[in-house]
Amino acid sequence: MPSGAVARLCKVSGYSVHSAASMAAANDWQTIVERNLMSMALDESDYYWPADTLFEYYQLMETLQENLHERHELLQMLTQAVLSLNDT
Repeated sequence: MPSGAVARLCKVSGYSVHSAASMAAANDWQTIVERNLMSMALDESDYYWPADTLFEYYQLMETLQENLHERHELLQMLTQAVLSLNDT
């Protein structure tokens, strides 16, 4: 896409155009995140997850915890292996 088309697209969508595209994307992302966090902080309504979604979330968190524990154990074994190589 030619740079003029990108500038027009950014202008139409409300994004400002910077000299570096990655800087613009980072700034836009930061702005979006800050806007959403502020919106969530101001919203005082309660939200309840459906039971099946909540159960799936808990299962995923349990799997994540197991993976992190296994990763920790593997790193400890790797550390011991490297130290034993250096000792010989």
